[in-house]
Amino acid sequence: MLRISSRIALLGLAVLTISATTAQATQFSIGGNLGSAVLFDKSDGANGEIDVSAFLGGVSFTDFSFTTFFDITDGGNFTWTGSGLSGDTSAGGLAGGEFAGGGTLSLSGELTDLFLGTLANGLLLTGTVSAFTLDENQSAENFLDSAGATFTPNGGWLFDNGHVVNPYTFNVSIIGAQQGGGGVGDYQSDIQFTQSSTWGMIEIPEPSSFVLLAGLGVAVLSRKSR
Repeated sequence: MLRISSRIALLGLAVLTISATTAQATQFSIGGNLGSAVLFDKSDGANGEIDVSAFLGGVSFTDFSFTTFFDITDGGNFTWTGSGLSGDTSAGGLAGGEFAGGGTLSLSGELTDLFLGTLANGLLLTGTVSAFTLDENQSAENFLDSAGATFTPNGGWLFDNGHVVNPYTFNVSIIGAQQGGGGVGDYQSDIQFTQSSTWGMIEIPEPSSFVLLAGLGVAVLSRKSR
C-alpha cells in the first residue's frame, strides 16, 4: 500500500461529500492529495483490490441538525481497502471491473469544533462498502466511474455520536488514472491516480424521511488547510 505524506493543496485533489437527504442535511467534505496514490493494487489479495491511503488536511464537517461545525486537523488519514476484484470485465481497450462487498472505508485524525476545541482524536468514522463496479468512461479515456456501492457506517466518533449513522449510496469518479505509465486498459496490473477524484455519498433515508436529493457535488464545503 502506497502511503501519502505530503500536505494537500488549498483546492485539494479529492473531495468526499456526504449529503444527507433528511430535512436537516449533513454535509461532509474531505480534501486529500491522491495524486500519486495506488487505486487498485493487483498484488493485494487473491485478485487484487482497491487499496487507497491518503494524508488529509483542511477537512470540514457540518451537521445542521446538530448546528455544529467540525474540522479535522492536518495529519488525518483516509483509507479504503479490502474491496477485492471479483471479475475483470474489460473489453475493447476500456477497463471494467466488478468488485465484491466487504471492503472498509475509514477516516481518522483529530476532530475539532470551531468554538469548543478538540472533541476527539483517533478513529472518527469507519464502515463497509458493498459490491460495486468501477468502469472506464466510454467518453473520457482514463476516467473511471463507479456504480452500485453502498457505504454502511458502523463505528467511529461521528457514528457513535449520531452524526453519520444511516447507509449511503457511494459513488467515485476518478478524473485521470494510469497503468504502468500509460493509459488504463484492464485490471491486470496496478492502477494509480494521476489527477483528481470526486468522492460522493448520499444518505439512504428511512421511509419517514423527507428526500431532498440535490445531486452529488452540490453544496460541497471547502476550507483552507491549516
